[in-house]
Parts: sequence; C-alpha cells; structure tokens
Amino acid sequence: MRYIFLTLALINIAYFLYQSGKDSSPSEVRSSQTGSLAPTIRLLGEGETSDSDADIVSIIRNPVVSTSSGDQSCQGFGPFSSISDARNALSRLRSLDYDVALRAIDLPTGENDHRVLIPPLSSLEESFRKLRELQGSEIDSYVITQGEDALGISMGVFSTEEAATALRESLALEGYQTVIRGIPQYLREYWIFSSGSKIFPVSEGLLTELGIDEEGLALAGQPCSQR
Repeated sequence: MRYIFLTLALINIAYFLYQSGKDSSPSEVRSSQTGSLAPTIRLLGEGETSDSDADIVSIIRNPVVSTSSGDQSCQGFGPFSSISDARNALSRLRSLDYDVALRAIDLPTGENDHRVLIPPLSSLEESFRKLRELQGSEIDSYVITQGEDALGISMGVFSTEEAATALRESLALEGYQTVIRGIPQYLREYWIFSSGSKIFPVSEGLLTELGIDEEGLALAGQPCSQR
C-alpha cells in the first residue's frame, strides 16, 4: 500500500512539473527578486547601437590626461562638455561613414583636493580588519583598491587643506595616525577622433547636418593616448 501511495505521489509531481513547463513561455519568465519580466534575448546586431554601454563605461574610466608638455599630435573634434552630446555626434558622424572614436580628456586645473588616509597596510586582510575596527567606532572610511595608496584606508576627501588637517588631528586624539595626500583636480572634456584615414572636415554645413549647436567646437591637437 505504501508503495502504491509513493507511486501516485511521484506521478502527480511529474504531471505538475510538466504542466508548469508547458504554461511558462520563455519570453515571460519572471525574476524571483524583482517580479519584472526577464530581459528579452536578442540576436547579435538586433537593436544594437554603435557604442555599447560597456564602451561608454570604458571611456569614462580610462580618460586621457592632457599635459602642457604631452603629445598633442592627434586631431580631435570638440570639446563636448556632455558625454551624451558627444555620443550623439559620434553616432551621426558614423552614419556619414566616418571612422571615429570617442575619448575623455582630463585637463589639470592646477588645484588639489586633500585626502586623509591611513597609509597602505601589509595585506588586504589587515586593511579590512582595520576597516571593521573604524566602522565599529562609527568612523566613515573605506579601503583604497587602486593607485599608489592601494590597501590604505581613506578617511575622507576635502576641498581645503584646513579641513583635512582638522580631521587628521581629531583622529590622532583617538589613536589613529593618518597622512594627507593631495589629489589633482581635473576638468573633463569629450573629444571625437578619426580612427581611419578619412579626416572629417569641420564646417558650418557639417555641424548643421549633425544637429550640433554647441559653441566652440573645432579641430584641435589632443593627446593620442594615456601616458
């Protein structure tokens, strides 16, 4: 009798799974976390733009730093203050069969921000141990993961050295020895560069065709790559 009951139970479970599989359309699978429809799978090339979101993230995260003595041998079209405007112009130039690419250019302003930090520790484990100690004392902080101060702990960034010094002295009273690092400030611009042999001419006609009404756009020498 017990075996008959188990057999019937297994049959019912199998039937339930079969019906569930039939009733669920692949295009209507819902996320258990958000309750919204899952993204629709598209074929390569279907609905794609010339610049993917990943490309834009890469442009923002990997700027070219311009210096007065740096390489200025590439002709760039700009400056655009907004990446969205630059991206629109890029798309329109590509629609006119120009082989072009977009880059972010950072221009030093000559001013600094000021970071208060605990100098880099000997290991990632030690850095996070110190971070937990600081956060346990309700001290805002985070582990630095890149640059010459990687594995150090940032305690805050300030626009004036006076504010940074005040925090450093306050932390010293609590037993934390910190240093202050200057962080150069940059003005970011976006420039379009020719990637091929066909150089696009900058003229009123071209700007009108691109639908660009931003002032000050021109061809100008810019650094070719990150130094």
